[in-house]
Amino acid sequence: MSTRPHSSADQPATTADLGEIVGRELSTAIVVFHEAVGRKLGLSATERKILDVLQRTGPATAGQLAEHTGLTSGAITGIVNRLAHAGYVRRDANPADRRSVIVSRRASPRLDRVRPEIFGPLGQAITDLSAKYTQAELGAIATYLTGLTEILREQTQRITTSTRPGTRQAQRDQVVRVRRDEAQARREQHRARRDDRRAQ
Repeated sequence: MSTRPHSSADQPATTADLGEIVGRELSTAIVVFHEAVGRKLGLSATERKILDVLQRTGPATAGQLAEHTGLTSGAITGIVNRLAHAGYVRRDANPADRRSVIVSRRASPRLDRVRPEIFGPLGQAITDLSAKYTQAELGAIATYLTGLTEILREQTQRITTSTRPGTRQAQRDQVVRVRRDEAQARREQHRARRDDRRAQ
């Protein structure tokens, strides 16, 4: 089934209409694709994207991951906890701020094995599509997609930090969960350092 932007003969699509259609179709396709990739790895789409962010940016604090994705620090903490439990990331003490941790990717043979199978064909297909456009056209497309990405991040942050009536208790509960998760992370780091000293 084609997902090409369309309009009726009587009512041709305006530029704004086309932008909305393309944006919605693109976001849907991206979500469905990453959900499929996540299922193959036993991860949610969000968890897999956090791994992707860490691969591109290198080690980061939960706050930096929150800024990059638009998710709350509490949501990031929960995701990092699950990824650490699954063995995909590690948490180390942040030398610049004792209250936070640095999140880093762990080596993963499973990811290394699956990545070329999934992203090799995707990269080639994108290269083939890009070859159909001039550099000027690609520049315009890149500008549009960059703006769309920023809009999505802003809207994600707006939704996840909403202060609608009735959410104060939920926000307090989230603060408690974040503090509990951070305390657990510190305990795990202490145990890891203790085990390292014993192993030496």
